[in-house]
Amino acid sequence: MSNGKHGSEGLISRARTRLHDRRERRRSTGHTRWRRFVAVLGVGGVAAGLLVTAMAQGAVAASFAVAGTTFKIDADRLEGNGLVLYGNEVNSSDGTKAAATMGLRSTQIDNFCTGFVVNNLPVLDAVSVKLDIPGGVDGDNLIIDVSDLRAESLTLNDAHLGIDASQVESGPGEATGQPGSAALDASGLSATNLDGDSWAINAGTLTAHGLSVSARQGTGNTCG
Repeated sequence: MSNGKHGSEGLISRARTRLHDRRERRRSTGHTRWRRFVAVLGVGGVAAGLLVTAMAQGAVAASFAVAGTTFKIDADRLEGNGLVLYGNEVNSSDGTKAAATMGLRSTQIDNFCTGFVVNNLPVLDAVSVKLDIPGGVDGDNLIIDVSDLRAESLTLNDAHLGIDASQVESGPGEATGQPGSAALDASGLSATNLDGDSWAINAGTLTAHGLSVSARQGTGNTCG
């Protein structure tokens, strides 16, 4: 009787020990996985946060191939602070294109319009898309790569023409050109009745005051 009792107690004790060991292993594994998950999430979250912040501040320039065709830009007035302008090249889907790069630290654009045409569609052949922003656009760290740009009038403040393109300081931090090439640097500008053709527009922030988007068959849905 005594031996049976002691044997039963021994079995119960060993079962309790095994159950305790299993619980400890699960708890330990769970903590390890959770800590690993938190560590990975923390690193990724911090990196993503820094990237978003940098892009919002214009510290990270977008790198991409532009379309093989330009798009129209049109505005009644442009006021800007911190201007640089220099010759550049952009990578296009059908080769490298010549561009004039204009950088502005901050800008206000009145009655802005931009539009482009999509050709060789299977059914409609061509569709023209237009974006109208009658209330204007505010932006900072704005960089525009243009092929052509015209203005009815232009006023520059503290302008320096012929400065080395790699040494310009008035525009966005990343807006510098080829060393040894000439550039325009000015503290500000005011221009009226602008129209032209652009390869690309990049900005740290763009705020549109009212927006109308229209798409029409053909090429007639244009600005101006």
